[in-house]
Amino acid sequence: TLRWIWRDYPGVAGAGEAADFGAVVGEWEGVINAGGVVANHQLTVSEQNDVLTATMIDKAHGEIKVTAINYEDGILSYEYIPPEAQSQWGKKPGEKSTVSMMSWLKVTGDTFRGALSSGADTEFDYLISGRRSGTTPGDD
Repeated sequence: TLRWIWRDYPGVAGAGEAADFGAVVGEWEGVINAGGVVANHQLTVSEQNDVLTATMIDKAHGEIKVTAINYEDGILSYEYIPPEAQSQWGKKPGEKSTVSMMSWLKVTGDTFRGALSSGADTEFDYLISGRRSGTTPGDD
């Protein structure tokens, strides 16, 4: 946390260096575990003119709109508009649905692991993990 807070302070190692987008560009297979409910998706990350974009395909619900993506200090974060089934995760029946889901993923080689949150209107974060498409455990 302190490294992130002080990241732009003069003299801090790595301050002002551009992120290596090559570490996250490509296709990723992800698995979300929402309290025993498992959702599989494919995240495709692209870079053009030093800007990241992403598309997401949920294996059960099809294409999902990714509204923001960022990669900095080894953390890949993105937001997306959830399908109806995910928008109710962590909610009581009749409770207002989630507008967006947010993820924070630590990328290590060809794998990632982190948390998925349905925003400030719930107390729950969900485990999300995955790996670059075409890799197998032990490749990294």
